[in-house]
Amino acid sequence: MSSSKKEISSHQLHRTLEITYKSAWFLANRIREAMKELNLEQLGGNDKIVESDETFIGNEKEKPAGPRGWNHKNKILSLVEKKAK
Repeated sequence: MSSSKKEISSHQLHRTLEITYKSAWFLANRIREAMKELNLEQLGGNDKIVESDETFIGNEKEKPAGPRGWNHKNKILSLVEKKAK
């Protein structure tokens, strides 16, 4: 979307991705919405602490479970902002 001088049209997206025009139009609107500038405060700003944690839960349907390991599990990452004490 941002590689051309102007925007890419839904028709161009439809031809490039080989999807229906309706899907391309929906996708283009979602991309535009995601690219909006929001003046959000940075996570972990002044006097704040950001904690992160990861875990592996359940099984992904496409991947068979191995004898051990985490390759077949869903990966979860969380970030929590806390005030400094």
